[in-house]
Amino acid sequence: MFHKRSQNKDFTHPIGEYAKKEKVPFGVSEVVLFIVIVLGILITLFAYYQFNQSQGVIYEHQGGVVHVIGYEGRNGRVSILDEYEGRRVTTIARGAFEANSYVEHIELGQNIEVIEGYAFYNAENLHTVSLHNSSEIQSVGIDILLNTPYHDNQEGPLYFLDTILYDGKQYNDIHLTLPETTHLIANEAFKDNNNITYITFNESLKFIGEEAFGEMGSLEQLTFETHVMLKEIGRRAFYNASSLSEVEAPQSTQIRRIGAHAFGHTPWRAAQNENYYQFGDIRIDESLAD
Repeated sequence: MFHKRSQNKDFTHPIGEYAKKEKVPFGVSEVVLFIVIVLGILITLFAYYQFNQSQGVIYEHQGGVVHVIGYEGRNGRVSILDEYEGRRVTTIARGAFEANSYVEHIELGQNIEVIEGYAFYNAENLHTVSLHNSSEIQSVGIDILLNTPYHDNQEGPLYFLDTILYDGKQYNDIHLTLPETTHLIANEAFKDNNNITYITFNESLKFIGEEAFGEMGSLEQLTFETHVMLKEIGRRAFYNASSLSEVEAPQSTQIRRIGAHAFGHTPWRAAQNENYYQFGDIRIDESLAD
């Protein structure tokens, strides 16, 4: 005798064996991992944006302004920013582009005030340097453009970056009259030149760099134009110019600083008071010179 199988199913779950499994929310570890991944993506995107904005130029914050301290790109044309992260870019640091083999043309930002020594030295393909306003530059270091096409393409013996005279060591005449447009003479620009005897400084000159005319044994006389715009004479600018006995300084100048030992070890300085000297109508106290 056959028995019919019961049609009543014994369900142990309210909706039977096809009951949907409950969804389990993310655990703490999954959330942390997700946040880390998102942050990593954001950091990568920001770094990519910064690199493209800077074109491989390395910027560094220093004392409320920004310095250009190096270059890690491979572009032939480079533009220095006016501002970086909201601060003015004021300085090309020492050796920032030294021995670079990629850069051919560099455009300096409009806020540049200082170009330190060897900034572009030995940049073997650099043939063009553009400045927005060179007259705003207040300090230029030694040999900034030596061993570059930019330097080699000039006839010399005076070498200029716009209105900046950065090298005159090979000048071989006894009388140097600076071109009227010259506004700055770089550090050590004429150091050890023993050909020049007389120098006439132009009215537009504002800055004479450190040791610009140092160790010039043949130099005897300096003449500054009556209305010279001179603001600064750097440290040891004429130091040990052992024949310098005459300085015709204007009686009224705009000068705001003469660095320590600017005329040290010269007959002209030795003939004045041990503790101070007169430069035109300005008295320079050696103890206060920086």
